[in-house]
Amino acid sequence: IILENQMSSNVLPWQHLCKRTGARLIVAPMPPPLPSSPKQSTTWADSVISLDWKGVKVVAAPPAMWTDGSVVDLMRIRRECDKHGAWLVVDATQGLGVVPISVASLQPDFP
Repeated sequence: IILENQMSSNVLPWQHLCKRTGARLIVAPMPPPLPSSPKQSTTWADSVISLDWKGVKVVAAPPAMWTDGSVVDLMRIRRECDKHGAWLVVDATQGLGVVPISVASLQPDFP
């Protein structure tokens, strides 16, 4: 699983790996605004968690989106990965030093 509109440095390698191995790449869609409040929206974690996790082995996500700076709740995604036995890969190239990440708390499989 990757996120829609994610920086290409975390998209192209997964596309290549899926093409090479026949794995399926799932893209979590950008969270839509909530109908009751267009300024509020669901979150990236909501988008990821709502997907069909059948066969998911890896979630590769950033701590923040480069497109709009929205923060990605990696702890919620970590818990979902644990439920499904999937690895969490954190692509911190765009957020490192900007968004605090506790590797000790998050325990990503590949920081």
